[in-house]
Amino acid sequence: MGSLRRVAEQLRLPPHILGVIDPADTDHRATVQFGQSTVRLAEIARQSGHASEAVAELWPLVARLEARLEGGHAEREVLRLLAHAPLGLGVALGNVLPEERLATTAPGPPRA
Repeated sequence: MGSLRRVAEQLRLPPHILGVIDPADTDHRATVQFGQSTVRLAEIARQSGHASEAVAELWPLVARLEARLEGGHAEREVLRLLAHAPLGLGVALGNVLPEERLATTAPGPPRA
């Protein structure tokens, strides 16, 4: 990590671009710490028949992760969470939305 930090300094890049996380970045640590738990708990809620609660938990997490990524913070742990959280959100939304509206909400591939 020290070498990556020095490379970032020499290239005048923010260290997070190279995956170096500032130990004082509490937002990152909190997101990673609680993100995986949120994904797991949302899955349990969905499987227990509480899909709307799962959506309520995952929606803010996904928004926070996407905002962090758009801000240039592409840490490995955040990317992993961003791979799992939207998937869980989509599944939970599929349980919440009525069957007849699901086709209009999530259109399939373009027709030739």
